[in-house]
Amino acid sequence: MADPGSPGGRIVVTVNRHVDVLEDELSHNRIDEAEYQVGRIAQFAFERARGKVGTSNWQGASRVDAYTAKELAVMHNIENAERITRMIEWWRRELGRIDANILERVLGEGKSYAEVAALQGKGGDRGARYIANRFRDALKALAELKSAKGLQATRRPA
Repeated sequence: MADPGSPGGRIVVTVNRHVDVLEDELSHNRIDEAEYQVGRIAQFAFERARGKVGTSNWQGASRVDAYTAKELAVMHNIENAERITRMIEWWRRELGRIDANILERVLGEGKSYAEVAALQGKGGDRGARYIANRFRDALKALAELKSAKGLQATRRPA
């Protein structure tokens, strides 16, 4: 890269090309947009279940308001946790334990396909490919389930 501080000079730069697994899968056309979107939902749910998504008090409310807000936030988080737990349990029933665990390890824990394969005793490139395919199949199944659930909801009599 050209050095802006030295005419004719060059500097060495490092570029971080690592993107998350869903972005990588979508950009290489290994999953479609519906699978990507359902993957994002699953990733968010797993992160929420692990307590990784935080909040802040940016409004600077008074002490009484802050206490009330904290209590309401706790109640809201409990409701969210119960909803997320039910969603993850539903995924486990629909996908099966193995595929649900693969999704959780890749999306919730941020493990690579190779790491998940090694945990399941299927190390090496072949094992990583197997896990990658199971991961994509699980996303496809979730996208189809979400689509079917949406169709059922729209077909109900009023």
